[in-house]
Amino acid sequence: MTRPTWEDVPEGVRIAVEDTLGARVVSWASQPGGFSPGTADRVVLADGRRAFVKAVAAAANPDTIGLHRREARILETLDGRGLPIARRLGVVDRGDWVALLIEDVAGYAPTWARGETVAVLDALLRLRDGAPDGAGLPRLADDVGLRIDAGVWQAPSGAPSPYEPGLTSWVATHRDRLAEVTQVGLAGLDGTALVHGDLRADNVLIRPDGTACLIDWPWATVGSRWFDAACLLADVIYRRGGTDIEDLLGSHAALRDAPDGLIAGFLACLAAYFTANAPRPAVPGIPGLRAFQRDLGAAVLGWLRERL
Repeated sequence: MTRPTWEDVPEGVRIAVEDTLGARVVSWASQPGGFSPGTADRVVLADGRRAFVKAVAAAANPDTIGLHRREARILETLDGRGLPIARRLGVVDRGDWVALLIEDVAGYAPTWARGETVAVLDALLRLRDGAPDGAGLPRLADDVGLRIDAGVWQAPSGAPSPYEPGLTSWVATHRDRLAEVTQVGLAGLDGTALVHGDLRADNVLIRPDGTACLIDWPWATVGSRWFDAACLLADVIYRRGGTDIEDLLGSHAALRDAPDGLIAGFLACLAAYFTANAPRPAVPGIPGLRAFQRDLGAAVLGWLRERL
C-alpha cells in the first residue's frame, strides 16, 4: 500500500494546517516506515521553517484517528519537560480528519549499530523520573497487560501458529516454561517511569550529534523503567540479531539493574502478544502489520530459545 502524502490531504485541512503553522507549505517529503495509514510528511514553510505533519482520515482506519488525538494530548502534557521528544506545534481536528503538527527533528532512523542502540538506552534513562504531574496517563499494567495473555502458550494442539515448523515445535514442547516467564514479565509491569510503549526503529530519530529523539507517543503510560528497554532489545534482535544483547544487558545502566529474569519476561510478554495477533485477519488500512508481528515474534522467540 502506498502511503498518502500532503497532496492527498483535503484542501480545507491543508489550509488549516498552514494557518496553525503561520505560513504556507512550499514543499514536502513523505517519510517511510511505520504502520499508520495516514500521511507522514516533512514540510518546508514559505518563511523557511520546517515541521513534521501527520494527518489521517477516520475512513482510513477506525483507530488511527483516535491515536492521533491521544498523541496530541500527550505531547502537550510532556512539552517543556526536557525529555528526548519532538515538540508539539499544534493540531487540526476536523472530525473526519486529524492533523498533528510536530517539530521537524533533523535525524535518521537507526539501523541499530551499537552506538545507536546505546544512544536510545541513554535517552530512556531520562524517562525514569516519571510522568509529569497531572499527565493522566494509564498504568502500563492496565494498558499493555490487558492485551497480553500468557494463555496463548497453552493453545490446544492444532491451533494456528504463525511460525515455521521448527519454532512451532519448540513452542509446543516448552509451553509451561514460556507461560512461567511471561508471568514474570506481567508481574513486573508496574512502576513510576514514563513509558513510551512502542519503541522500535521507526519511532526513533538519531540526531546529527548522536543523541536520540523518541517520536510517536500515543501509547505512553506509567510503569516499569525497563519495559521500553525490552521493546528496544526486541527490535534490535529482529533487525540485527542478538549478538550484542547479552553484553548490553550486563553493561548499560538502563538494563543492568533490572531484577533477575525481568527483561526475558518482558520479551516473553511481547512474544505472547505477537503470537496471538499475527494469525488474525489483516487490520484495515495496515496490510503489513500481521507479517511484521509474525517476524518480530519469531525473532524474539529465537532469542528466548537460546537463552532459556
